[in-house]
Amino acid sequence: MNYRKGYAGILGSKTNFDHLVFRMSDDHGIGMAGRFEWSVGAGIFLNSKFVPLANWYHFNTTQTLLAKNDLSAFRGLPYYEASTTAYHAEGHVEQHFRGLILNKIPLIKKLKWHTVAGFHYLYQPDHGHFYEATVGIENIFRVIRVDVAFPFRGTRFLGPAVTISLPL
Repeated sequence: MNYRKGYAGILGSKTNFDHLVFRMSDDHGIGMAGRFEWSVGAGIFLNSKFVPLANWYHFNTTQTLLAKNDLSAFRGLPYYEASTTAYHAEGHVEQHFRGLILNKIPLIKKLKWHTVAGFHYLYQPDHGHFYEATVGIENIFRVIRVDVAFPFRGTRFLGPAVTISLPL
């Protein structure tokens, strides 16, 4: 849980808001099927009388080819497009299959690459529903992960997004 308060009147500031965010996450090893990770969060501005842009709630997104591998990141959401002073909710799930799928392909098996699939969702009233499905390969040279995201805003497909991640 995180609470932020903007106080009006300090050093001439007009800032005046109260923002409350709840977030939970976990991961579960599921034997030969790999590892399942999830994260959910929701927040609300209890008071939004004056919220400067820097204090809006900004979702974790990236539009660069090289990115940090982060479960809670949206890969196809444009920067600041869904930033808000309204209530918001998001959820993220990823299944890391380890060798369950690619170990069945003889030559690929030797590379020790692992497949990963995910689904990411957000809602805020001004932006509506945004979601993306992701598929990727990780453990490339033991450190690199490549993902392709298929983002949608409502029913409109926004075009694929590709990221290359390194453990930073």
